Amino acid sequence: MIIGTKVEFENLADYILRDYLGSEYESYKPFDVNAFAKDYLKLDISYCEFNPEDNIEGKRTGNQILLDQRLSEPTRVGERNFTIAHECGHDLINWQDPNYVPQQIINYRIRSQHKELKTENDFREWQANVVASCLLLRPCLVDWALFTFTHKEKITVFGGYLFHRVDRFGIRMMAQYLGVSQECLRYRLDRLGYLDHKPFSEYDPVMDMCLSWEVNQQWTRV
Repeated sequence: MIIGTKVEFENLADYILRDYLGSEYESYKPFDVNAFAKDYLKLDISYCEFNPEDNIEGKRTGNQILLDQRLSEPTRVGERNFTIAHECGHDLINWQDPNYVPQQIINYRIRSQHKELKTENDFREWQANVVASCLLLRPCLVDWALFTFTHKEKITVFGGYLFHRVDRFGIRMMAQYLGVSQECLRYRLDRLGYLDHKPFSEYDPVMDMCLSWEVNQQWTRV
Protein backbone atom coordinates (compact mmCIF):
# COMPACT_ATOMS: atom_id res chain seq x y z
CA MET A 1 0.00 0.00 0.00
CA ILE A 2 1.19 3.50 -0.83
CA ILE A 3 1.70 5.63 2.29
CA GLY A 4 1.45 9.35 1.73
CA THR A 5 0.20 12.66 3.05
CA LYS A 6 -2.76 14.69 1.84
CA VAL A 7 -0.35 17.08 0.12
CA GLU A 8 1.29 14.23 -1.80
CA PHE A 9 -2.07 12.89 -2.97
CA GLU A 10 -3.19 16.41 -3.89
CA ASN A 11 -0.02 16.85 -5.95
CA LEU A 12 -0.67 13.53 -7.65
CA ALA A 13 -4.21 14.56 -8.62
CA ASP A 14 -2.99 17.96 -9.82
CA TYR A 15 -0.32 16.36 -12.02
CA ILE A 16 -2.89 14.04 -13.59
CA LEU A 17 -5.35 16.88 -14.13
CA ARG A 18 -2.76 19.00 -15.92
CA ASP A 19 -1.81 16.07 -18.11
CA TYR A 20 -5.44 15.25 -18.97
CA LEU A 21 -6.89 18.75 -19.31
CA GLY A 22 -3.91 20.49 -20.88
CA SER A 23 -4.78 24.09 -21.73
CA GLU A 24 -8.27 23.62 -20.23
CA TYR A 25 -6.82 23.18 -16.74
CA GLU A 26 -7.33 26.89 -16.03
CA SER A 27 -10.83 26.93 -17.47
CA TYR A 28 -13.98 27.33 -15.39
CA LYS A 29 -15.67 24.22 -16.76
CA PRO A 30 -16.70 21.64 -14.13
CA PHE A 31 -14.65 18.47 -14.31
CA ASP A 32 -16.29 15.75 -16.42
CA VAL A 33 -15.32 12.72 -14.37
CA ASN A 34 -17.29 10.37 -16.63
CA ALA A 35 -15.19 11.36 -19.64
CA PHE A 36 -12.01 11.16 -17.56
CA ALA A 37 -12.78 7.63 -16.41
CA LYS A 38 -13.57 6.47 -19.93
CA ASP A 39 -10.96 8.38 -21.98
CA TYR A 40 -8.00 8.60 -19.60
CA LEU A 41 -8.34 5.47 -17.49
CA LYS A 42 -10.19 3.35 -20.06
CA LEU A 43 -12.90 2.36 -17.61
CA ASP A 44 -16.48 1.45 -18.49
CA ILE A 45 -19.33 2.79 -16.35
CA SER A 46 -22.68 1.08 -15.93
CA TYR A 47 -25.49 0.75 -13.39
CA CYS A 48 -26.92 -2.17 -11.48
CA GLU A 49 -29.11 -2.80 -8.45
CA PHE A 50 -27.31 -3.38 -5.17
CA ASN A 51 -28.90 -4.69 -2.01
CA PRO A 52 -29.78 -1.53 0.00
CA GLU A 53 -28.76 -3.31 3.19
CA ASP A 54 -25.16 -3.59 1.92
CA ASN A 55 -24.84 0.22 1.70
CA ILE A 56 -22.75 -0.03 -1.48
CA GLU A 57 -22.77 2.89 -3.93
CA GLY A 58 -20.14 1.60 -6.33
CA LYS A 59 -18.25 -1.55 -7.18
CA ARG A 60 -15.14 -2.01 -9.27
CA THR A 61 -14.79 -5.24 -11.25
CA GLY A 62 -11.80 -5.33 -13.57
CA ASN A 63 -12.03 -2.34 -15.91
CA GLN A 64 -15.66 -1.64 -15.10
CA ILE A 65 -17.23 0.66 -12.54
CA LEU A 66 -20.67 -0.51 -11.44
CA LEU A 67 -22.83 2.17 -9.84
CA ASP A 68 -25.91 1.72 -7.73
CA GLN A 69 -28.95 2.32 -9.92
CA ARG A 70 -30.17 4.93 -7.43
CA LEU A 71 -27.22 7.17 -8.35
CA SER A 72 -28.68 7.65 -11.83
CA GLU A 73 -31.35 9.93 -10.33
CA PRO A 74 -30.92 13.63 -11.28
CA THR A 75 -30.90 14.66 -7.62
CA ARG A 76 -27.82 12.52 -6.88
CA VAL A 77 -25.33 13.97 -9.36
CA GLY A 78 -22.87 14.89 -6.62
CA GLU A 79 -22.86 11.41 -5.11
CA ARG A 80 -22.54 9.82 -8.54
CA ASN A 81 -19.61 11.99 -9.57
CA PHE A 82 -17.81 11.44 -6.27
CA THR A 83 -18.25 7.67 -6.46
CA ILE A 84 -16.76 7.61 -9.97
CA ALA A 85 -13.92 9.92 -8.91
CA HIS A 86 -13.29 7.71 -5.87
CA GLU A 87 -12.85 4.64 -8.05
CA CYS A 88 -10.57 6.63 -10.38
CA GLY A 89 -8.60 7.67 -7.32
CA HIS A 90 -7.84 4.05 -6.51
CA ASP A 91 -6.34 3.59 -9.99
CA LEU A 92 -4.20 6.72 -9.84
CA ILE A 93 -2.80 5.79 -6.43
CA ASN A 94 -2.17 2.20 -7.42
CA TRP A 95 -0.14 3.35 -10.42
CA GLN A 96 2.42 4.62 -7.92
CA ASP A 97 2.79 1.26 -6.18
CA PRO A 98 5.19 -1.15 -7.96
CA ASN A 99 3.98 -3.99 -5.72
CA TYR A 100 0.30 -3.46 -6.39
CA VAL A 101 -1.69 -6.51 -7.41
CA PRO A 102 -4.99 -5.57 -9.14
CA GLN A 103 -8.09 -6.55 -7.21
CA GLN A 104 -10.95 -8.03 -9.13
CA ILE A 105 -13.62 -6.51 -6.88
CA ILE A 106 -13.50 -3.27 -4.89
CA ASN A 107 -16.62 -2.07 -3.08
CA TYR A 108 -17.28 1.57 -2.21
CA ARG A 109 -19.65 1.85 0.72
CA ILE A 110 -21.86 4.78 1.60
CA ARG A 111 -20.26 7.13 4.13
CA SER A 112 -16.99 5.21 4.02
CA GLN A 113 -15.19 8.58 4.08
CA HIS A 114 -16.34 9.02 7.69
CA LYS A 115 -14.92 5.75 8.99
CA GLU A 116 -12.18 5.74 11.57
CA LEU A 117 -8.88 4.76 9.95
CA LYS A 118 -8.05 1.44 11.59
CA THR A 119 -7.33 -1.04 8.82
CA GLU A 120 -5.30 -0.96 5.61
CA ASN A 121 -8.54 -0.87 3.64
CA ASP A 122 -9.71 2.15 5.64
CA PHE A 123 -6.55 3.99 4.60
CA ARG A 124 -7.03 2.99 0.95
CA GLU A 125 -10.55 4.38 1.02
CA TRP A 126 -9.37 7.60 2.68
CA GLN A 127 -6.65 8.02 0.06
CA ALA A 128 -9.13 7.55 -2.77
CA ASN A 129 -11.49 10.09 -1.18
CA VAL A 130 -8.71 12.69 -1.01
CA VAL A 131 -7.81 12.19 -4.67
CA ALA A 132 -11.48 12.22 -5.68
CA SER A 133 -12.10 15.62 -4.09
CA CYS A 134 -8.98 17.01 -5.81
CA LEU A 135 -10.03 15.70 -9.22
CA LEU A 136 -13.50 17.19 -8.98
CA LEU A 137 -12.44 20.50 -7.44
CA ARG A 138 -9.11 21.78 -8.71
CA PRO A 139 -7.96 24.98 -6.95
CA CYS A 140 -8.41 27.44 -9.83
CA LEU A 141 -11.98 26.20 -10.41
CA VAL A 142 -12.91 26.49 -6.75
CA ASP A 143 -11.37 29.96 -6.56
CA TRP A 144 -13.40 31.16 -9.54
CA ALA A 145 -16.65 29.57 -8.32
CA LEU A 146 -16.26 31.03 -4.83
CA PHE A 147 -15.98 34.58 -6.12
CA THR A 148 -18.63 34.10 -8.81
CA PHE A 149 -21.30 32.70 -6.50
CA THR A 150 -20.49 34.50 -3.23
CA HIS A 151 -18.39 37.55 -4.23
CA LYS A 152 -16.12 36.66 -1.34
CA GLU A 153 -12.55 35.52 -0.87
CA LYS A 154 -13.48 33.48 2.21
CA ILE A 155 -16.62 32.16 3.85
CA THR A 156 -17.07 32.38 7.61
CA VAL A 157 -18.08 29.22 9.46
CA PHE A 158 -19.04 29.28 13.13
CA GLY A 159 -18.24 26.39 15.42
CA GLY A 160 -17.08 24.30 12.49
CA TYR A 161 -20.52 23.77 10.96
CA LEU A 162 -22.79 26.86 10.94
CA PHE A 163 -22.81 29.28 8.00
CA HIS A 164 -24.75 32.47 7.39
CA ARG A 165 -27.90 31.88 5.35
CA VAL A 166 -26.55 33.76 2.35
CA ASP A 167 -23.38 31.66 2.43
CA ARG A 168 -25.35 28.42 2.68
CA PHE A 169 -27.19 29.51 -0.45
CA GLY A 170 -23.90 30.33 -2.18
CA ILE A 171 -22.42 26.95 -1.29
CA ARG A 172 -25.52 25.19 -2.55
CA MET A 173 -25.33 27.05 -5.89
CA MET A 174 -21.60 26.35 -6.18
CA ALA A 175 -22.09 22.65 -5.53
CA GLN A 176 -24.88 22.45 -8.09
CA TYR A 177 -22.76 24.14 -10.76
CA LEU A 178 -19.66 22.07 -10.01
CA GLY A 179 -21.55 18.78 -9.90
CA VAL A 180 -20.52 17.83 -6.37
CA SER A 181 -22.21 17.38 -3.02
CA GLN A 182 -22.22 20.26 -0.56
CA GLU A 183 -20.29 18.04 1.86
CA CYS A 184 -17.51 17.47 -0.67
CA LEU A 185 -17.38 21.17 -1.52
CA ARG A 186 -17.20 22.25 2.13
CA TYR A 187 -14.33 19.84 2.72
CA ARG A 188 -12.43 21.18 -0.28
CA LEU A 189 -13.11 24.81 0.63
CA ASP A 190 -11.68 24.14 4.06
CA ARG A 191 -8.70 22.27 2.69
CA LEU A 192 -7.87 25.14 0.31
CA GLY A 193 -8.11 27.72 3.09
CA TYR A 194 -11.35 29.35 1.94
CA LEU A 195 -13.19 28.86 5.24
CA ASP A 196 -12.66 31.40 8.00
CA HIS A 197 -13.27 29.51 11.26
CA LYS A 198 -14.88 31.46 14.10
CA PRO A 199 -16.14 30.23 17.49
CA PHE A 200 -19.86 29.57 17.69
CA SER A 201 -20.16 32.32 20.31
CA GLU A 202 -19.49 34.92 17.60
CA TYR A 203 -22.53 33.90 15.56
CA ASP A 204 -25.19 36.61 15.58
CA PRO A 205 -28.60 35.38 14.32
CA VAL A 206 -29.91 38.95 13.97
CA MET A 207 -26.95 39.92 11.80
CA ASP A 208 -27.50 36.74 9.81
CA MET A 209 -31.10 37.75 9.06
CA CYS A 210 -30.01 41.28 8.12
CA LEU A 211 -27.40 39.99 5.69
CA SER A 212 -29.95 37.67 4.12
CA TRP A 213 -32.50 40.50 3.80
CA GLU A 214 -29.91 42.81 2.24
CA VAL A 215 -28.95 40.25 -0.39
CA ASN A 216 -32.62 39.58 -1.19
CA GLN A 217 -33.15 43.29 -1.72
CA GLN A 218 -30.20 43.43 -4.08
CA TRP A 219 -31.63 40.58 -6.13
CA THR A 220 -35.03 42.28 -6.18
CA ARG A 221 -33.51 45.45 -7.65
CA VAL A 222 -31.67 43.57 -10.39
